[in-house]
Amino acid sequence: MSLLLLVLMALVTLVGLHMIVQPKPYVGRGPIPARDTSNVRAMGMFFTLLGGSITLFFTAPIFLLQFVTE
Repeated sequence: MSLLLLVLMALVTLVGLHMIVQPKPYVGRGPIPARDTSNVRAMGMFFTLLGGSITLFFTAPIFLLQFVTE
């Protein structure tokens, strides 16, 4: 289950980065229609921070445990 969450949050991070770099395909789509590219970039930044922080939160303890147990 945690591996699935890790993969999903990594995908959320990638989608967020894509929304920042290429906002045009996302304008006017989704549950909250963004009418301006700056709004899409802001949502992309949110997705990147959310996905990256959750991914880091789940992977950092694994790497720390590997170094401690060796």
